Amino acid sequence: MLGQIAAGGDPAAERKARREVLTLAQFAERYMSEHALVKKKASSARSDELTLRLYILPKLGALPLAAIARPDVARIHHELRDKPTSANRVVALLSKIMNLAELWGLRPDHTNPCRHIRHYSESRRRRFLSGEELARLGHALEHGEQLALADKPALDAIRLLLLTGARCGEILNLRWEHVDRERWVLRLPDSKTGAKDIPVGRAAQLVLKNIERTTSPWVIPGRDPRAALVNLTRRGDEFASTPGSRTCACTICGALPRVPAHRWASASKPSGRFSATRRPRRPSAMRSSSTTRSARPRT
Repeated sequence: MLGQIAAGGDPAAERKARREVLTLAQFAERYMSEHALVKKKASSARSDELTLRLYILPKLGALPLAAIARPDVARIHHELRDKPTSANRVVALLSKIMNLAELWGLRPDHTNPCRHIRHYSESRRRRFLSGEELARLGHALEHGEQLALADKPALDAIRLLLLTGARCGEILNLRWEHVDRERWVLRLPDSKTGAKDIPVGRAAQLVLKNIERTTSPWVIPGRDPRAALVNLTRRGDEFASTPGSRTCACTICGALPRVPAHRWASASKPSGRFSATRRPRRPSAMRSSSTTRSARPRT
């Protein structure tokens, strides 16, 4: 640096010039590799990548990182006003990116352009299956298993979602080592909210007991037993499009119209959980074809 100054150079001006030519798209790559993929859960990193790719980079990616101002952020936030949740996620992610740019010396301190942008109000999504929908789903599961219209692991996953109230990712990533058969608890080492235990009632116990153990470590294995099942929604779509799957007047997809997976477990109970110790009887349509006892959510 002293040599540059002695030679008549201006290191500060050169650093400023580099900052001005660095685009948001270029910095986003560093954000993903040095922050999101290192310090966030894999699902959160994927969400960030999707938000960047769909909403942020098409509008702001070519702009110099140091030149992005509040009107730029306000404009993209306003353009997404019909998608308030997505609009708010865009601002939150941009705010984090700009904070890191300041921390890493690529923007002056206290210049985050996301400050003072008010988030849109978001309506909390609360949706539970009705008794009729539960019955339809039960018939679809039983019909699909009897006629082999869908992979049994996919059907087992849906049953466990219904009977435990777990999130879809928690069931699909469940390993046999997480199943405490002595106390009948799913001991998840990691989840959206961190490590947690999920009690397993009698109906869910029967589902787990009837899953054939193989060399796969996954409770719900994919077609390749070395990997877990992925994209349960697509498997439901495949089942719905299979000839004969509508003979019971319902399909898995028809019975679950965009219901968040971890809320399938209850049609009315706000907690979205089944009792871990006591379960009332439920209609036979909800039973697995290989079980004799089952339960239904409390009303």
